[in-house]
Amino acid sequence: MPQGPLQVSAAVKPNGSGKSGAPLQLDASGTAAVGKGLSSTLNLTAGAHVIKASPGRVAKISVLVAGAAGSLNDCATTGAVATANEIMAIPAAVGLIDVDWPMEVGIVVTVGAGQTLAISWA
Repeated sequence: MPQGPLQVSAAVKPNGSGKSGAPLQLDASGTAAVGKGLSSTLNLTAGAHVIKASPGRVAKISVLVAGAAGSLNDCATTGAVATANEIMAIPAAVGLIDVDWPMEVGIVVTVGAGQTLAISWA
């Protein structure tokens, strides 16, 4: 019995019937709920950086050079960075961090003194 290739769509979740299921759930920015870093910002050094001034999703953060701890904040400007909108502290150790977090306002990264980061986001 001949069989064709299995149909797969990244835009829908399976419903078990062999047919396409319901569309994947999207966050406020229209990004799939399980996000992928479609863009990247490289070689971030000391200070606060606006990565995206609108809703989005942070996929991963790579700490390339250790230094003082930094932070990831859900805000649209560097002046809005505050403990109240901090999503996570970025550790003062080299490594890859799987964040996969929706940002409702914007993406701002504060890089610690001596630290170098790369971030993938959508």
